[in-house]
Amino acid sequence: MEITKRQIFQAAGVLLVFLVISFLIIGNKPENKTKPVAAPKPLAVETEAISLTNHQFIIDSFGSAQPKTQSLLVSQVTGEITEVGSGFDDGGYFSKGDTLVQIDPRDYQVNVTLAESELLQNQLALAEEQARANQALIDWQRLSNGDKAPSLVLRKPQLAAAQAKVESAKSNLEKNKLDLQRTQIKAPYDGRIKNKKVDIGQFVNANTQLAEIFATDAIEVRLPIKNSELAFINLPGNFQNKTVSQSYPKVKIISELGKPQTWDGKIVRTEAAIDATSNQLNVVARIENPFIADAQHYSPLKIGQYVKAQIEGVKLTDVIVIPNRSIYQGSYVYLLHDGLIQRRNITTAFQTSEKSLVTEGLQAGDQLITSTLGQIPSGTPGRSITDNQATLPNPVNDL
Repeated sequence: MEITKRQIFQAAGVLLVFLVISFLIIGNKPENKTKPVAAPKPLAVETEAISLTNHQFIIDSFGSAQPKTQSLLVSQVTGEITEVGSGFDDGGYFSKGDTLVQIDPRDYQVNVTLAESELLQNQLALAEEQARANQALIDWQRLSNGDKAPSLVLRKPQLAAAQAKVESAKSNLEKNKLDLQRTQIKAPYDGRIKNKKVDIGQFVNANTQLAEIFATDAIEVRLPIKNSELAFINLPGNFQNKTVSQSYPKVKIISELGKPQTWDGKIVRTEAAIDATSNQLNVVARIENPFIADAQHYSPLKIGQYVKAQIEGVKLTDVIVIPNRSIYQGSYVYLLHDGLIQRRNITTAFQTSEKSLVTEGLQAGDQLITSTLGQIPSGTPGRSITDNQATLPNPVNDL
């Protein structure tokens, strides 16, 4: 096939067009307009300047209110209840010596009269026997040749038997008087009825339970203490051969039943054994006279009521205490130093719900970051937005 001139010119034209376009593209390369990377903006954080402070530790605990003294009132005689005291009701108050329950005394009064009569008869028999013994001695001295009189002749066995009957009659009278006295069940102390079990008209036997009572002079609360907290509280403790003399820690008992109320008390003793369930030591707090009305309380404590406790701990000087919100995973904090955020590992010795005592990792003057940061790398730029770089507060009893 023969190529014509026309085709040659067309091919040359197309090639020329491509060459022109290629030169135009090469001659108009796009310029590199990449902008320089800007420096990261500092992270705005809140800070507090750390300072050495003096603190008194407050140990938080909980427990239930229990009476210091409680008793089960039991009948010692048999009979019908004819009367009960005015305060013999659930929650009723009574004073020491008040008659709480009166059991029908008539049978016991009769027994006392019979016992008195029996004693008089035996005393008369003893007097008669004594007279016979005296007469026997006189007769023996008059008729004998100076020989020693046998005991039987002097009626000594008969006299001893008569004397024994008198003593037995006296004991029987005392027993009947005691039974008569026991028909009146009297209060052994100032107290309150916890649970009444009987009432007027009920027949009771010996050992019948009449009521549960407790003394109102003091209430005690059993409080568990964590093992890590024992070093921060001065606990009372007595050895077998020596009493440890020391001031007992104060404690504030808090009731949240209805309107919150507080009572002031003190730790009076520690228990002898570690609790097998919690593996913790329990201490006992006591509140004196918690049932006396005053302007601070609108209702008394209830037996078995759940309460919270704040126990006064030891006082430390020149320590570092920081808020828990600034601690991450319980082991490190963030500080602001020369415009950079730095991570710092710390060691804590004690922690409450709000604050922690730091023993290693921080020093006075460090700027502690209190803002919530999460996980950020050390060296991140930061700036404080806290006015005047306020120092950590130093309130009393904040731990």
